[in-house]
Amino acid sequence: MFLNYPGEAATYTVDDQYLLGDDVLVAPVLRPGQTRRRLYLPAARWQHYWTGQLHSGPGWVTIPAPLHHIPLFLREGLSLKLPAPQDLGTLGEGARVIQTGPWR
Repeated sequence: MFLNYPGEAATYTVDDQYLLGDDVLVAPVLRPGQTRRRLYLPAARWQHYWTGQLHSGPGWVTIPAPLHHIPLFLREGLSLKLPAPQDLGTLGEGARVIQTGPWR
């Protein structure tokens, strides 16, 4: 993450989460039985994929991390077609697409 955010000191110490491109942040749960995940959000507004809740970075947040939901955040304004969480596992043209807010 320090390559994308060299001015944020915390990104140099984070070694258990990563950016997929510039706009998708993935923070895997690495310990068995862990039900919450503390993670760093770089400067931006980030939408939690599973809940739609917006978080503002930079800063640390702790979120629920149930076994069936990897912590995944999308930068606000991202233009990426992903199925809405409730549509995962469905096939066909009827699946909805989420957007994370105003276009940049």
